[in-house]
Amino acid sequence: MDVRITEPHTRRRVTSREITVRGTAITPDPIQVYVRANDSRWYLQREVTFDGLDWSVDCILGDYKVKNEHMKFQKYAIVALLTPDRPETPLESLPSDVVRSNKVVAHLQIRG
Repeated sequence: MDVRITEPHTRRRVTSREITVRGTAITPDPIQVYVRANDSRWYLQREVTFDGLDWSVDCILGDYKVKNEHMKFQKYAIVALLTPDRPETPLESLPSDVVRSNKVVAHLQIRG
């Protein structure tokens, strides 16, 4: 079993908190995508949609309520997991007993 994130590429600069993450999977198993925020917790994103072996999901980087005007750039790690589990609260760490994708890091550039 394999799951891979193909977009965004790691260290890609983005200018919007909302991005589409795309990938491929050689399995029919459910995929959950997580984003690690600046508080070091992993946040479950929306449900993944499939088109054959390709998948995509709209993700949110960070929290709209939090203003970090003193920071020009923020980094967010993104990982996909092969698991049906959808926890209701953020995770301190990702489960170690599931298949993981490659980790990509998006650099959010805050304007203004």
